Amino acid sequence: MTKKTKQRIIDFFVVTHQWSGFVLSIMFFVWFISGFVLMYKDFPYIQQAEIIEKTKAWEVGQSLLPPPAFLPDSLQNQKLGITLTTQMGRPLYRIITPGGAAMSFFGDDGSFFTQITEEQALAIVSDFEGKEVQAQAVVLDDWLDQWTPRTRFIPYLPWYKVKADDGKGTVYYVSSINGEINQKLNLEDKVWAWLGAIPHWIYFKDLRITTQKWRDVVVALSIAGVLMSITGIVIGIIRVKKNRGMKFSPYKKFWFKWHHYTGFIFGLFVFTFILSGLFSMNPWRWSPPKSLNTEENQRWEGASFNVALVPDQVAEIVSAMAGQGALKQVEFGVFDGQMLLRGQYGDRKPVMAKVMGEAYALIDKLPRQQVEEKLTATLGMPVAHFEELEVYDKYYIDKWKKRPLPVYKASFGDEQGTLVYVDPHMAKVVYKYTTVNKWERWLYHGLHSFDFPFLLKYRPLWDIVMWLMGLGGLAVSITGVVLTWRWLKRKVTHPRPRGYRAKIKKALQNQ
Repeated sequence: MTKKTKQRIIDFFVVTHQWSGFVLSIMFFVWFISGFVLMYKDFPYIQQAEIIEKTKAWEVGQSLLPPPAFLPDSLQNQKLGITLTTQMGRPLYRIITPGGAAMSFFGDDGSFFTQITEEQALAIVSDFEGKEVQAQAVVLDDWLDQWTPRTRFIPYLPWYKVKADDGKGTVYYVSSINGEINQKLNLEDKVWAWLGAIPHWIYFKDLRITTQKWRDVVVALSIAGVLMSITGIVIGIIRVKKNRGMKFSPYKKFWFKWHHYTGFIFGLFVFTFILSGLFSMNPWRWSPPKSLNTEENQRWEGASFNVALVPDQVAEIVSAMAGQGALKQVEFGVFDGQMLLRGQYGDRKPVMAKVMGEAYALIDKLPRQQVEEKLTATLGMPVAHFEELEVYDKYYIDKWKKRPLPVYKASFGDEQGTLVYVDPHMAKVVYKYTTVNKWERWLYHGLHSFDFPFLLKYRPLWDIVMWLMGLGGLAVSITGVVLTWRWLKRKVTHPRPRGYRAKIKKALQNQ
């Protein structure tokens, strides 16, 4: 490579880093600041644990009709998602159709749960909180907003927004379709979201509700950020190599010098942070879903679920499940060709009811041998290693500690390195990893949030590492923002020389 060609390449890196820094320096600053918030405050969504906790417990012996007795013929042979809960003191079947539509039927008389009124929305919130909730206003909203920017909420629209007069600015989003509380947040949640999740994930409503457009924007910004980081690292190394004196950095001006220092020390972390952010979007769908595919799921269930499988003695079964504890919710499904009712409790782990014709049996969890045999049949290959996990491991991990334990872990020893985690209390495959998924786990979560088992096990070690790396990245960003501002000011207040080479010379002179 000639000296002239080498210089042209260096010039290209300098210009690329300057212009990408001009566009993204503030964005990098925002990403690191909001990242500190996200370490402790996620985007506010009502949690399943709170829903289970505040749902009224099932009363033993309560009247209950089986779904086949009242569902219309058009739904009898469809694969429905059915959940039994209680609302305003009555049993309620919540149903999701294959097309994603939501509807509800009262389980005591089979009457259709029609669109609720404002008064009913207030009553539902009071019933949920277990006390009379004083509300200032109830507003019907027929579209998504900043606090529900996900298309999965569309089947539940329109909402009643119940604004509680509790001094905290609490708002409940109550579906007028089935009376379900889909969101709950207060003023504090909103403040933390604007400081953390919204700017970090670019979760602005008008962009986020168009999923593909939002993905494209985040991917494009991440790619530009990766390019900016790489060019910065290369320039920083070149500048050190050119320095023959005792000083580490050849730059004399304060902000240039400290951008070089911080970039040289933390530049690799900044690069991996942005690169892992890119991988979080699974660009070009390079990593397959971490779940069973359609055929595998059919083999796992062993039969197609339809309403006809729900037994006539459903009231007896649910009452028996309620005798095990404070039963809050029952999910209907199929496992290994048999009807399965999954009960969620407020005071104990789930209980399942296996229905075998006219008989049924209550079990706390699936036996190990049955799960191992079923996984072999589901994936078409033998299990090489099977164990029960009582603690999180490197692929089944949660810094919030909300994922259920224990779980069964099965590895298959195949070329794809298949690894499966099963929740034995709900008879569900929660994760299926292949080699590509494992790479994605480390390239995304490992590099982005440092959720390594060792660090999380000995917290606050994880917090210390994250703060040190984050402050380093923030220092690089702050110096970059200052340099961008000064460079922009210089471009505006001073005439720019014409020509590519002249621009490079001018930029180098100012350093």
